[in-house]
Amino acid sequence: MAARLPLALARTSLASTFEVHPYQLHGKNHRGGVVYIFESLVVFGTFDSMSSCMGKRGLPHPNQCPLCDQEDETVQHILTSCIFARQFWFQILQSLNLGSLVPNRRSTSFAVWWMRSWWRVPKQHRKGFNTLVILGAWILWKHRSSCIFNGSAPNLQGALHAFHSVAFLWQFAGAKGLAALGLGRVG
Repeated sequence: MAARLPLALARTSLASTFEVHPYQLHGKNHRGGVVYIFESLVVFGTFDSMSSCMGKRGLPHPNQCPLCDQEDETVQHILTSCIFARQFWFQILQSLNLGSLVPNRRSTSFAVWWMRSWWRVPKQHRKGFNTLVILGAWILWKHRSSCIFNGSAPNLQGALHAFHSVAFLWQFAGAKGLAALGLGRVG
């Protein structure tokens, strides 16, 4: 069972600390509705085991993580404890002088890692950090899906390039917090 955020922080991270209201799924929002739904499912722990979900629908699914082929495929593993994910987060966070926030091998809950990291980020950068974490999780998930459904090989540089490309577009669409973190000068 995935760890859940305390209700107060869940409300904070899903509403007031975002650069836009999460229920505003159109207009000036830089995050699309699909990203918001993904984020909600992961944070609230209702999106945990992929093999069972995909198997029930007759879809191809690996038993092991398609990014590292070392452990069972769960959302929490793919986003935090997978070696591929940790290298991904390291490359992004280290370049922003936030290397101490990289999840470690024992990180089993994306929500707990995010919450603990959020508290360690300076207050003026928390909105940008939230946006960065959501974007990073979304890119990791899309990369995992590409490996499964398109037969792509895991490619850290490709995932990082996708992250920086989408981050640029999100900044252009109004994600000022990403620029405040210094993300615009990286990549």
